[in-house]
Amino acid sequence: MAEVHASDPNKPPIRDQVQPDFPWVHIVIAAALGLAAIAGGVVAGLLSAAR
Repeated sequence: MAEVHASDPNKPPIRDQVQPDFPWVHIVIAAALGLAAIAGGVVAGLLSAAR
């Protein structure tokens, strides 16, 4: 246990490394889905207008 505690100051715990990453992942996924939805709407609009 002493070795684990000694390495903590040098390397942040896994939880500290994971938590900041999740918001960015969700933001990227949400942005990708939003762009896909917008692109899908534009394509659907163009197809309906062409017909």
